[in-house]
Amino acid sequence: MREQKLLTDLHSMIELNKKSALISVQYQGALPDEYTVTYHCRSMTWIEGNKAPFISSRHQVEICLHKDYPRLPPALKWLTNIFHPNILPPYKNGIVCVSCWSPTELLDKLCIRIGEMLQYKITI
Repeated sequence: MREQKLLTDLHSMIELNKKSALISVQYQGALPDEYTVTYHCRSMTWIEGNKAPFISSRHQVEICLHKDYPRLPPALKWLTNIFHPNILPPYKNGIVCVSCWSPTELLDKLCIRIGEMLQYKITI
């Protein structure tokens, strides 16, 4: 079951990479279980030591499809500085709160949801 889900997710991520100007996807291997997703959109960033947040248009998250995936949600780690109530910056472990997860959710849909959250289009 897990291998079939990984294959389905791979195909959905390839299509997302082709169709989206705002999201680019990197992975390795024929049946990847790790992805790096880059968002090219405006969101708030705060670098430790600065007095205030500012707008940045490049953001990255690492997605790990661990051995308990899809029963449990993928492990997400934010890689770039960020100022968001549901995303911690890398120096605070880069934890991403995506709220609800369903094993039937495709990985591309999760990436789109994170992008909308990043742009404050949806709240969790």
